[in-house]
Amino acid sequence: MNMKKVIKKELTYDSSVILCKAKTIEANKWIEGSYVLIKKQRITHSYIVTNDGIAKEIHPDSICRFTGYTLDGVKIWENDQIKQLQDSRFVAAIRFGTYRNVSDTSATEHVGFFVDWDEESYLRKDLGFFIHRFADNNYFPFCLIQAIL
Repeated sequence: MNMKKVIKKELTYDSSVILCKAKTIEANKWIEGSYVLIKKQRITHSYIVTNDGIAKEIHPDSICRFTGYTLDGVKIWENDQIKQLQDSRFVAAIRFGTYRNVSDTSATEHVGFFVDWDEESYLRKDLGFFIHRFADNNYFPFCLIQAIL
C-alpha cells in the first residue's frame, strides 16, 4: 500500500503590517522597518527606521515591501522569486502593481502582489494562489527563492 505523507506548512498572513527591508549603505546588510524618504532641496535620502527607532540610510534600489505572508517563519518579500522545479525557464520575481492573469479579459485588471511571469507564460500571476499551494501541498512543482539583490 502506497501512502503519501502530506506535510502542511505554517502559513500566516497579516495585511495590517506595512514593513520594508533594504540594504544599508554603511554595511550593505539587510534591515527591516519603516521606509522614510527625506528630500532637502535637490538632495534625496532614503532610510529604514527599525523597531527600536534607529534610522539607517539605505540603497533605495534595494527596497522590498513585505507581502504580508510568512511561510514556516520566513517572511515573503517583493523581489523574492518563484521557480518551477521541472523547467528552469520559469523563474519570476514577486512584484507589486497591476497585473492580468492569462484567463482574464482585457478589461480585467488586478492590483496587489503578483508573480511576474513572462507575458507568454500560461501560469497564474496572483501571489496568493502560489503561496497557499506551498503551504497545502507536500508536492508542488515550484519553489520560493529569497531575493539576494
